[in-house]
Amino acid sequence: MISARRGSIPRGEAMRLLVGEAPEGATGEAGGSSTGAATGSGSVASTDSSASSAPAPGIPSVGHVSVSGTTASTPITCHGVGGSTCTITVALSVVETLQGSKIVGISAATRSAKRRRATVMLGSATAVVSAGQTKTVRIALNGAGRRLLTTRHSLAAKITISSAGHAVTTSAVTFRIPPPRTTSGRH
Repeated sequence: MISARRGSIPRGEAMRLLVGEAPEGATGEAGGSSTGAATGSGSVASTDSSASSAPAPGIPSVGHVSVSGTTASTPITCHGVGGSTCTITVALSVVETLQGSKIVGISAATRSAKRRRATVMLGSATAVVSAGQTKTVRIALNGAGRRLLTTRHSLAAKITISSAGHAVTTSAVTFRIPPPRTTSGRH
């Protein structure tokens, strides 16, 4: 992965390299812009960038995940050249520890020979974000997640945000049932 740390490649140059553009000032033999691809023999094969091709996918960045009721939401920004997009998949899951068919624990770390673990999907969502844009992605608990929340009153789940089949980030979120409102006591 190319880093844009101080003293290495400038940030704008790193972005151009990540999306497959030629560095500034690089030209091909015919005076047009070109990019090179290394071949197995160590030579560089030149390709003309004027050929029409789909823009490279954008690079997503994820903001803070927040929870409200039975819905988790997070802002997602797509960085890239014009025309590129980021396809994001957000998934909520929890690991249950079962003894027979009874749930013994959720995300429990202990293991026993008579217990088995099962990953349960609690919800998923997909969004497409254009380059330079920010979109808030909301993911709600499905029926299994709402049932677990009702019986446990608090549910710690893992949220995985991925792009192009690779996890961008993973974090833990906690859903809680709000306490019941009390009345003032007047009749």
